[in-house]
Amino acid sequence: MERKTKVSIITVVYNDVAHIEKTILNVLKQTYSNLEYIIVDGASTDGTLDIIKKYESRVIYISEPDKGIYDAMQKGARIASGEWILFRNCGDYFISPDVIDKVFTIYKDCGEDFILCNSRYFKKYGYKDVMPAILKKHYFEAMPVNHPSTFIRRSTQLKYPFQIKYKNSADYCFFIEAFENGATYKYINIIVGLFDNETGASTDNYDKSLLENIQILKSFSAPHAIIDRVKRNYIRYLYKKILKKILPFYSLYHKYNLKKQGWIKQSVDLTLKNV
Repeated sequence: MERKTKVSIITVVYNDVAHIEKTILNVLKQTYSNLEYIIVDGASTDGTLDIIKKYESRVIYISEPDKGIYDAMQKGARIASGEWILFRNCGDYFISPDVIDKVFTIYKDCGEDFILCNSRYFKKYGYKDVMPAILKKHYFEAMPVNHPSTFIRRSTQLKYPFQIKYKNSADYCFFIEAFENGATYKYINIIVGLFDNETGASTDNYDKSLLENIQILKSFSAPHAIIDRVKRNYIRYLYKKILKKILPFYSLYHKYNLKKQGWIKQSVDLTLKNV
């Protein structure tokens, strides 16, 4: 029997005792036979490390201070030994135990840098299934991939390491840099990751992410029209933050807007029932 390509799953975490065990168990359920699981902990002090140690026979882990989430992610990439890596950060999950098997049953290696798949975003309101933006837009116009559902060739990740000066958008910079240098991808129409869109570095700091995106786009000499659009999005977001504070019925408008954007109302428990 032909040996399957090795895949490394990397989880980074810092002080998230509420979610780390559920994420670990979700990864360990994967049926793919040549899987390596790496956990990079930022020297947690809340009991997260104690939970990780419960699974030390099945995971590779380090626990030490880092310079932020992207520094930790890059550490994981350096430790990994798989041909492919996928970041499954704490609080996010695989949609089913056999999904990696499904991807690599379909994928035939032609030297691509990325295998792009779909994500299911979830929050308290419900969920929305999202395809990679690069299928319809230029990589300057939006985050081109669903990072939690993107398999990255490890050599590509090491070739274009995260620029950790960007605290919220270093992955956006990484993908732009890779595509600017001719990176290729294969798209597989499968939902891989369940991504928590309620919280997270980029969600909690969306305004800061937009400001970093502007810097990144300028550094790659993106068209002025695209940069101006991101600037307008930034101003619009600030207005929304103000309206959220002063309008008593803003939450009703927000839910209406989510429905218009294609979100399907459903409890989180139901969305995560197979996790």
